[in-house]
Amino acid sequence: MSNVFQMDCKANGIHWGGLLKALILPVPFNAVIWIRIFLWLEKHHLPTFLPFRWLYHIHGLEFARRIRIGGGLRIPHPHGILFTEDMKIGERVSIYGNVRFTRSYDKAPRIGNDVFIGDSTVFTGKSGIGNHCIVGAGSVVTKVFGDNVIIAGNPAGIIREYPIEQK
Repeated sequence: MSNVFQMDCKANGIHWGGLLKALILPVPFNAVIWIRIFLWLEKHHLPTFLPFRWLYHIHGLEFARRIRIGGGLRIPHPHGILFTEDMKIGERVSIYGNVRFTRSYDKAPRIGNDVFIGDSTVFTGKSGIGNHCIVGAGSVVTKVFGDNVIIAGNPAGIIREYPIEQK
């Protein structure tokens, strides 16, 4: 857990001096802290009422159970984001405001590593996105996309594919 939290701090540009401020004030990183508290409590089968209410009433963020989120989560504008049950989010993911992840029967969206999701995007239950992807603002993602793509539109389609250079 501490490694995940360190990745979150690094992704959000938070140093130990700013961590106290982020714990108290409703700045965007505060939402990430409360998400991590929620996930920790859920993992240990403890009540999640307080973090759920904090995320909902202070940040306008709706959070469901059984979500897996990798380290490096960045939520610059947490208002209006809806997470659904059983979804998976990879590492180093940026999610902007009003993004909806919706569930379809037994399927939930899957998000890969190193992904940027623009404002007001909707993911349906059977959708997903691979690693190193960008999702344009206002997109409606209804299917699974592979790695290294830029997608946008309603319904979302591939705008551009690009190779990732190996280091």
